[in-house]
Amino acid sequence: MFFDSFPKIDYNFTDVQNGVEVADIFRQIKLVDKRFDNATPYQFYEIKDERPDQLSNTLYGDPNYHWSFFIINDTLKGGHKDWPLTNIELRDYIETKYPSDNYAITLFRNAEDAFNFNSIHNKFNVGDTLRGLNSGAEATILKRIPEVNQLVIKYTTSTKFAPDEQIEVVGSIGILEINRQILPYADSIAYYQDSNEDLVSNAENLNRSDLSVSYTEQETAINDNKRFIRVLRSSYIRDFAISFRKMINV
Repeated sequence: MFFDSFPKIDYNFTDVQNGVEVADIFRQIKLVDKRFDNATPYQFYEIKDERPDQLSNTLYGDPNYHWSFFIINDTLKGGHKDWPLTNIELRDYIETKYPSDNYAITLFRNAEDAFNFNSIHNKFNVGDTLRGLNSGAEATILKRIPEVNQLVIKYTTSTKFAPDEQIEVVGSIGILEINRQILPYADSIAYYQDSNEDLVSNAENLNRSDLSVSYTEQETAINDNKRFIRVLRSSYIRDFAISFRKMINV
């Protein structure tokens, strides 16, 4: 185990006099050995749907070298929470963060419309009830996302808003015009980017669905960016482990 290499200290978790012997997890080293301070011992690896111990076993024939990935990669300094999710874990994470019974209404305006047309600015508060003027469908506003002029809602009726109806705020001021997009939350617009993957501001709330990136696409991209790490070549791993244990106990 990784923490078996750390020196032990006595630590009192309570006011009781008798302490408990624990690993000194605050002990850190910046560099294990000069032999490992160049590019030669390393290679790049794209993490698949695998846990750290599984990758360690694949690379080194031993699952117990998994800790080395977290030592040599700054992107993994946060420990296991920085390890990329498997496809199943990512699906579950997205479902938890963007529940399937939540929808997002993204409001747009045409170029010829007034600047504040269909804007959520100073309107549509969290907790307000929206009602379709024709369908009678109702939903509660759960979240406001001004950056993309968007409301996250949850229906309180079995019917849903019709594409061609106006939607009003019950007991307050505000109308959602038909120039809008209503999609499941995870499939809705998170941000805009151009063909060079540079962020594009859409402060004018024009319909730029051609440049849109959904929340699912956003979370997938974030997770995929974690997949590329440095790993030690198998011929170096044993010496690296020995050097690390010596240095961590100095």
